[in-house]
Amino acid sequence: MMTQPNAVAGPSHTGQSLAHSDASIGTGTALTGGIGSLSLDAYLPPAPAPSRPHTTIHPTHDLLGRYGILPVYDEFVRPFTTSAPSGIEDKGKRKEDEADESRHGPKEGLFQHGYKAFIKDLGLGKHNHKKDTFLTDLMQMPEKQPVQVVKLDRTTLVHAFRLKEGGVPGVSPFYLSCIASHSAQVQHQRAHWRRQGAEEKGAWCCHCISSH
Repeated sequence: MMTQPNAVAGPSHTGQSLAHSDASIGTGTALTGGIGSLSLDAYLPPAPAPSRPHTTIHPTHDLLGRYGILPVYDEFVRPFTTSAPSGIEDKGKRKEDEADESRHGPKEGLFQHGYKAFIKDLGLGKHNHKKDTFLTDLMQMPEKQPVQVVKLDRTTLVHAFRLKEGGVPGVSPFYLSCIASHSAQVQHQRAHWRRQGAEEKGAWCCHCISSH
């Protein structure tokens, strides 16, 4: 008859280990349930917002209703868009122009004459301007080529600052004689005028002295 070997003597820990594992599982479940009750979403990143379809805005759309600002318009804008009382008469050139436009429609060619239509109500009077081509000429003008400065040689300096004997090349001697004679005549005439003026001045002074 065979007998089983005896177990090792000592305290048995099997029951304690099972109890400890059961307690750990219960504690983890309790903590998980507690954190879930405290909104676990607070520790997670927020979900991405849903993408809105891209729409094109057109001036014909109801933008006040689209953006929900119709009450603001009714409170702050609509009271000031009402027409003025009929008892108040608005006279003047500008009022006549507006009335003429209301009868015959907008003036044709208003924007075909430059910017005069935008400043006509400022009271600046006539504003005429001449067409200036300075900018066009400046843009079309060819660029100036840079000129390199060089040192003059000795031969050029000698020929440029030396006078040759004889007449001036390309100039007639008769022309020079006429200039000389004319200069002498002019000097003689000026001297005559000086003498005549001095005599008249002296006579006038003598007349003044004798009269006093």
